[in-house]
Amino acid sequence: MSSMIETKVLVIVNDKNVESVEKCLEKLSEKFRGKVYLVFMRDVDYYPAEILLEVEKSYENIKEEGMNILNRVSEKAKSLGFDVEVLGVYCGIASERVKYMDKSIKPDILVDLNG
Repeated sequence: MSSMIETKVLVIVNDKNVESVEKCLEKLSEKFRGKVYLVFMRDVDYYPAEILLEVEKSYENIKEEGMNILNRVSEKAKSLGFDVEVLGVYCGIASERVKYMDKSIKPDILVDLNG
């Protein structure tokens, strides 16, 4: 067990990649230990204001769905032996948020399986 590598893993989750993310975490758990940072992202590019208003109205639903998914993935990651920090739900331009999080967390591994 001492051959396990302590590492930081930033995991980007969405409503389409949950199973793939869980399988990836299973694989990582065979060689790595450490902390998994989970964030649910709904990619919203630049849209006209009226579409942004619709997104804002549905944000509570997205947030609730995202937190439910994050809780599921969090439990899976914990069962695999990872320390877990749930960073929350983000709606916006995912690529910019990922860059920001990469700089602030400085993960050893980034799992971003856009599905």
